[in-house]
Amino acid sequence: MERKIMKKLLKWKNDPDKVGLLVEGARQVGKTHIIREFGKNNYDHFLELNFQTEPEYCDFFKGGISAAKLHTQLTLSFEGFRIEKGRSLLFLDEIQECPNAIMAIKPLVVEGSLDVIGSGSLLGIRHNPPKSYPVGYVQTEYLHSMDFEEYLWAIGISRKDIDFIRKKIKDREPFGENALAGLNKHYRRYLLVGGMPKPVKRSTRDNDMGAVVALQKNIIEGYKNDIVAYAATGIKSNTERAFELIPSELARTNKRFRFSEIEERKNVGIREYAELIDWLNGSHFVNLCYDLSHIERPLEHNKRTNRFKMYMADTGLLVAMMKNDTRMALINGDVAINEGAIAENSVCEMLSKCGFETYYLSDKSGRIDLDFVAERNGKISVIEVKSGRNRAAPSFRKIMNDPRGANVDRWIMFQNSDIYVDETGVEHYPLFCAAFADSMFEPASLVFEKGPTELFTE
Repeated sequence: MERKIMKKLLKWKNDPDKVGLLVEGARQVGKTHIIREFGKNNYDHFLELNFQTEPEYCDFFKGGISAAKLHTQLTLSFEGFRIEKGRSLLFLDEIQECPNAIMAIKPLVVEGSLDVIGSGSLLGIRHNPPKSYPVGYVQTEYLHSMDFEEYLWAIGISRKDIDFIRKKIKDREPFGENALAGLNKHYRRYLLVGGMPKPVKRSTRDNDMGAVVALQKNIIEGYKNDIVAYAATGIKSNTERAFELIPSELARTNKRFRFSEIEERKNVGIREYAELIDWLNGSHFVNLCYDLSHIERPLEHNKRTNRFKMYMADTGLLVAMMKNDTRMALINGDVAINEGAIAENSVCEMLSKCGFETYYLSDKSGRIDLDFVAERNGKISVIEVKSGRNRAAPSFRKIMNDPRGANVDRWIMFQNSDIYVDETGVEHYPLFCAAFADSMFEPASLVFEKGPTELFTE
């Protein structure tokens, strides 16, 4: 299954000034598989060391760490592995289990004859940090679960058809009845399967949804195991509880996360639970969407850190955490279930995977409640999600005629319809189009003009 990160890996390989590369991501998003495939297909000499399955490999990195010493140990210990500049790759998997291996990236980069990629859990690195981090000698890439476009590739949708989808979205032209029906069918299945590679692969093999759900629940249990392994002792149980609350919190009309539900205590807030919220946010299991005090650039400066919605980073896993009747409703085409929780979670996930930082806006009176506000290329967009037949959006319409909406450049609605722009300038798109949100905006470009070669002229 093809992944977009492969292009980034190839760009990194061909960079003459490259440093070490660290690929992070939640468990089972495909880190090991994609790096292994990249290494074997693009290098003459590829060596993989997994510190979790073979902890004795940590012995290579004990004592004084030098490139020459590591080169000798690796070539003597692994028959056939040679070190040649630009042709050899060392893959350090589950690198969080060996802090000395993280430190070794710097001398290997400085020496320059061996490319190095590390992969692992940021949680593990935080839990067991190296004595010194190789700042300036490592760049980081993050791997999400598969986005909707990658899912379409996996089920056999051609690049020509993907180009058709992107062009329609960019030009704001309707898909037409037949194309829209087919894409909506694929989207509903994606909501069920999600983007984790193993469930996706299983779903392409047969129609055994039970097997897919079993794989998803295994991943969820793995997340809980990570909480036990890496969260601080004093917050383990409450962190797991907060994680388990996500489906029920999103199923409410007001989806803002309630701290009082964690331990069923009143008058509690971010002060009591900041550490566990920070842990979940850093885990990449979830996407946090913060409330805004007002809509003004940059949005980041106007977020309320004590008010947020907590979404799952993979909607398929969210559905797996819900009851069986939720899956049946999705199979029957109902994406408006649970107060639109699944559709809203999906839009947040898709926007995040397109590189958008999402926020929302609500007021105490309850008159204004905007699903998402996002900033892209210096432009602010208000985004509404309507998963049912009712397309009324009172908050959306009110803010358009309110001074608080003065800084908004675009008004976007994801709903069960084809693409069109109404008489008020609101752009309407099918729900799945959020996965191609990058096609809605012109790419940002930064070009440095060549200046004069002389500072002073007569």
